[in-house]
Amino acid sequence: MKLRSVMLFLSGFAPSLGFAQSELGTIRAGDGRAENQFGYSLSMNERHLLVGAVRGDRDGFDDSGSVYVFDRDGRQWKQSAKLVAKDAQRGARFGVSVALDGDVALIGASRAGEADGDGGAVYFFERKGVSWTQRAKLVPADLVGRDMFGFSVAMKRGVAVVGAYRNQAGGSEAGSAYVFMSRGGSWTQVAKLSAHDAARENWLGRSVATDGERVLAGATGDNHGGDDSGAAYVFVLARDGWRQEAKLVANDAGANDRFGRSVAMAGDYAFVGAFWDDDRGEDAGAVYVFHRDETGWKPVDKLTAINGGGRDYFGVSMAAYEDWLVVGALLQDDAGEDAGAGYFFHRVGGRWTQPFRVTARKAAAHDWFGFAVAIHGNFAAIGAVRDDDGGFDAGSVELFSLKSGAVDR
Repeated sequence: MKLRSVMLFLSGFAPSLGFAQSELGTIRAGDGRAENQFGYSLSMNERHLLVGAVRGDRDGFDDSGSVYVFDRDGRQWKQSAKLVAKDAQRGARFGVSVALDGDVALIGASRAGEADGDGGAVYFFERKGVSWTQRAKLVPADLVGRDMFGFSVAMKRGVAVVGAYRNQAGGSEAGSAYVFMSRGGSWTQVAKLSAHDAARENWLGRSVATDGERVLAGATGDNHGGDDSGAAYVFVLARDGWRQEAKLVANDAGANDRFGRSVAMAGDYAFVGAFWDDDRGEDAGAVYVFHRDETGWKPVDKLTAINGGGRDYFGVSMAAYEDWLVVGALLQDDAGEDAGAGYFFHRVGGRWTQPFRVTARKAAAHDWFGFAVAIHGNFAAIGAVRDDDGGFDAGSVELFSLKSGAVDR
């Protein structure tokens, strides 16, 4: 089988490992239409895939947003549900962020009209049998307008994290992250996280990740290495509650790198994207790798695209699972101007190598393939929010399978 979307790069990769990749196909919304931006957010587990369509409409409410659920049957993914908020609102952007943990889905609506506008909200849905039901809508008691609560979400082992990057904790738009835990079948806020050195317009909570014991939150506006150089904060659950464990920064930080635009966690590794890093050209992008041992967190690697170039935005999105990392570069030009690309990295020992990259099967200019990514087990998904095949900016998602053996070409 010949898959033109697969491009294999052997630099820094040991072919004897036999890691390879094959494409499973393209999915779109069953009722998709122009400007829905299907693929804006993604989350997946072994059996289910959530796809946010942030500008989808319900009952005439423009940009209220929706989330589509796809179920896996072997190597095929089929749409099984469409999730919408019971109280859908015009411009709420339900689906701007999604997280999946077992049979529970967490969905952000960062512009829901709470607290006099753009305060935001999050929704919990639960699957019973083949049906998904909205179980809760959560809004923190201290929410104010423009907090953007729900812009980022993460969930693992009964711990849910919600970013509100324009929250006022520590200064105007310093940002914060809220932690909720499942207790007795309901979700309760247990902490509000902010940086010890919080400052104006740090935007903590622009991105969040969790492994259930720790929370990683990006703060793209931190100025330690120059204006908007960025930082990321690690919080840990201790006996007396959640506390800040570390502040992660780039050892070569520069102004406008926006370190913290994306974050991910896997085991003892933390990953932080700086999508405007300039190592391979202006705004080419990079991902920094940190490892935790008994002495704390240490930087161990800096990943860039082998064929990276200026304005690729490598690191705009990222997802990790065990020894695999997938990184989006939505403006990469090899398949067309701003068509986008996805890069896969694999860890062997303590070293992360790039065995291959992918572009969309029917790549076209300005598709923004790589705007969102997800990975779990042997499967990965990459969103192209501005793909036009189903209508202008209707969006699509490409599915991939990781396996051992030869590369399907």
